[in-house]
Amino acid sequence: MSNSKIHLKRLMFSIASLVDLGQEATSSKDLSAKMKSALYVITGTFSVPRAALFVYHPQRRSLELLADKGYI
Repeated sequence: MSNSKIHLKRLMFSIASLVDLGQEATSSKDLSAKMKSALYVITGTFSVPRAALFVYHPQRRSLELLADKGYI
């Protein structure tokens, strides 16, 4: 397969993943469920087995785990 065809397939996959991510971000789920779904889309796109998403609270100077994949 030529390099241009491989590059085109990768671009199409990336576009499809962005569509999936957009659908999750605009769904009616609560924030935690949206972020967990988004994390799964992102880790699937980049073939990452483990990931975590944190929210920073500047007033408390703390991080809160919002979603994780592959740690338990």
